[in-house]
Amino acid sequence: MVDEANEQLTSTVLKEQAPKKPINGETREWEPGLDIALPINDGDLSDFKAWVNWNGFHLDRETGKGHDGYDFAAYLTRDNRIVFGLPPYTKIRAVADGKIAQVLDNPEAVGGGYGVMITIEHGAQDSGMFSQYVHVKPLIKHGTEVKKGDVIAELYKDPDGEEGRLVHLHLTLTSGWGIRGTPIMGGGKNIRTDDPKVISEKIYRYTAEPQGTSQFTVKELPTAKIETTNFRRIRVN
Repeated sequence: MVDEANEQLTSTVLKEQAPKKPINGETREWEPGLDIALPINDGDLSDFKAWVNWNGFHLDRETGKGHDGYDFAAYLTRDNRIVFGLPPYTKIRAVADGKIAQVLDNPEAVGGGYGVMITIEHGAQDSGMFSQYVHVKPLIKHGTEVKKGDVIAELYKDPDGEEGRLVHLHLTLTSGWGIRGTPIMGGGKNIRTDDPKVISEKIYRYTAEPQGTSQFTVKELPTAKIETTNFRRIRVN
């Protein structure tokens, strides 16, 4: 029994330490085990402890309704406060190696702010694998090659500094790029949108209820104080 337990423990440790698979010209799927990371480094946020799933992936594939990405908007601090609203200096990073395929920096564009976004193509050209970062202020140009963890943007905020935004992440498989870019902006055919859980399951450890609203509780932390910080208000959509 002891030997069996030790064998299982060794297997678990080896699995956790298994090297990540690089995204290359042969990669065609978003899947666990790829060498990818979250778009915001934990260490970039002061007193950060864990992400709160404020509005996660809950897409009904049959009807096409629901939320098809993950919104980074709330997190737990080390002293067990829940912060709603990212700091204005928050840096947004590439989740994996790739090439900047689209940079839109027009907050009045179609889609209620979706015009403020960056799209990165990963793997080979025309691989169909894209990551999209919405509600961000681009700090990079179209066509630039990036590495995992490179800073590509910062948190978008309204010019008066009163209203802040969240960071919305899409992981998509797309056929055809189209004149205007991604399926969100009217170009290409969306084959599938994947749950960012493939990057890290830890983003679902704590869950906001209801999802995607400014008035929420966290079921796993019922007594935690929720603070809207950094801006007078957080715009959600």
